Amino acid sequence: MSFLSLLDKHFPKGAELHKYFSRQKVKVSYSNLPNVSRAIKGINRRVLHPETALQLKGCDCESARSGNGCVEEGGHCLTTNCVYHAKLSYELPHPTTGMLIQWIKGYFGLTKNLFKERVSSHKTTFRYPTYKSSTTLSRKVWELKEATPPINFTLKFSIVKLAQSYTKESKTCVLCQTEKVYIAYADHFSTLNARTELTGKCRHRRKFLLMNWN
Repeated sequence: MSFLSLLDKHFPKGAELHKYFSRQKVKVSYSNLPNVSRAIKGINRRVLHPETALQLKGCDCESARSGNGCVEEGGHCLTTNCVYHAKLSYELPHPTTGMLIQWIKGYFGLTKNLFKERVSSHKTTFRYPTYKSSTTLSRKVWELKEATPPINFTLKFSIVKLAQSYTKESKTCVLCQTEKVYIAYADHFSTLNARTELTGKCRHRRKFLLMNWN
């Protein structure tokens, strides 16, 4: 009622704006606003835990359009912010019996950008000798290609985990941490990842440094 009293005081009968602001023209209603605590928690959840909004996305890669299937086994090459696994399979003859023995090597990696773009970068390192030392995966692939005779192999990529990269609000990179966890728990005899990767610094934090601000 205090609000209506203010209308009577500042817009009395005869005032120029009374026909617009009077008890007959202005209606007062009440509504409950969201609890402040809940509103703040909701904002913090979206800012500090953006990984909750991450999801697998579909496929739009050239490989699938040509009928060879998606570069990601599940058909999710448009996914971002993910840790992936590369499965390298090849066969070698036993040194004494000559029987072919299948070997399987694994490699964990991550990408903040489109998954298909990361796979494309890997394929570039497999194609041009200049990039053969880019990753431990590329070194192994070139080792097989340069063997005498060359050793045939198959390579399949799959997404194993979604994780948010570094943000200035969270001050941490869950994506890099998740990759390190997978590398740390991987089988030492079958993984191609170097253990030195566990001590590597987050590369996603660099763009937030002051030296990159104009």
